[in-house]
This record gives sequence, C-alpha cells and structure tokens, in this order.
Amino acid sequence: MKVNPLAPPILQGGAEQQLRQLRDYLVAFHRALTTAVNSIDRENLSPAVAQAISSAGGAVTKEALDRQAATLKSLIIKSADVVYQEMDRITAELESKYVAISDSFGTFTENVNSTLTATASEIRQAIRYYGELQSALAATAGDLQSYIIETRGYIRQGIVDYDGAAPVIGIAIGQDIQTSGTDVGADGRTYDVIEKKSFLSILTAEKLSFYQGENEVAYLSNNQLYITAAHILDRIEMGDGWQLGSENGFTVKWVGG
Repeated sequence: MKVNPLAPPILQGGAEQQLRQLRDYLVAFHRALTTAVNSIDRENLSPAVAQAISSAGGAVTKEALDRQAATLKSLIIKSADVVYQEMDRITAELESKYVAISDSFGTFTENVNSTLTATASEIRQAIRYYGELQSALAATAGDLQSYIIETRGYIRQGIVDYDGAAPVIGIAIGQDIQTSGTDVGADGRTYDVIEKKSFLSILTAEKLSFYQGENEVAYLSNNQLYITAAHILDRIEMGDGWQLGSENGFTVKWVGG
C-alpha cells in the first residue's frame, strides 16, 4: 500500500513525542506547499486549466500566469488551516569610536555604529555616523563653538521586491530605507516590501533603478538608460564623432577624425 508522506500522522508515544511528530509533519507540509506554489508555470498547468485561462482572457502569457500564481498563493495562505514558519536570524552590532583632544583648539569625537541583521531572505546593514566638534577658543562674534554631523545609511541584500509571485533578488542602498509589512492572511503572516519614498537605488540581475518620492526617475536595462528628466552640465558625446554642447548656446559639432 502506498503511503502519502504528507498525510496527517498517527500520533504515537508520550506528549513530547507526539509534539515532535506533529512539528515534523508541519515542517514537511510547509516545504511541500511552498515548493508547489512557487513552481506554478505554463509547463505544469493541465490542458483544462490552460484552456480555461485562455478562454477567459486570450492566450496564456507569462504575465497572466504570474498574476494567477500570485492570486492563488494569496488565497492558499489566507484559507490555510495550517501555517508554519521557521526563521533563523543572526544579529551583530559593531561600533568604533575616535576621540581627539587639543587643549588649544578643542575636542573632536567620532562614532560609527553598524548593525548587521541576516536571515535566509536578506542581509540588512544599518550604518549610523555621528561626529561632534567642540571649540576651546574664546567665543567671539561669528566663531564656531560646536558643530554636529549625523547621518544614517542602509544596505539591504536579498529579496528587494516581488514580481507577481516570484521574489526579486538584488541590493538596495539608501539613506533611510523603510519597509512595510503587507498582510496576506488573517493569521497575521507578513512579508517586507521596501517603501520607495526616499531616494534610493535598487540593483538586480536585470535592472538598475533609481527612486525618488515613490517614483522611478531613472533605470538602466537592456543596454539602454531611461530617465525622466536630465540636466547636462557640459556636453553629450554621440558615437565616435558628434558632440552636443552648450558652448554659445546649443551646438552640434563634429569632433571626429
């Protein structure tokens, strides 16, 4: 008789053994469910399902399949009777401090703090810089007595976005990267989505994007640069010989040999 490895187990033994058996079953069920959902594609759709999708909206395209997969994944999670999640997290905090004291001129203090958090889906590094100057000179009109510099930066490697149901792997860099949790079920399961509100850049295997105020203002893809607006300070070189410049107004000049 063939046994379904994902069928609910018949619990045996004491309470601790039964809990271990139930945990092992949930882990196996979660992994199998994740693999099945993430493997939905045109190649593994049955002819009946493909025909139904085609009849509803024309030819079955990758974009349509991605939308169908994302919807199906959300419905499965929302209606799931069993949800199990495991996550290993490593957190490290590094700090350096530099102090210079001069009896004649004053004190300079510099602190750099870096917090590194790693999970299976991402590596996030938050960097904070703090510098302070304190003058020892007698205060006179216009003299600098104190000065403080403080800035923050973030680097995130791993899942930076979602393309339908598929996660997009890349690197995000910005001064103040924030993430928001998107609720996908009544059980409270969430996943992080980068809020593209501040100025940041995102690099993936297919694209380099620049965001400002929630808008993608420029991106490099398919050997071309796309940009919303450009301010050329000097000139543009075209091919091997033409040059567009601002000398005496707008000029087009042949500079080739």
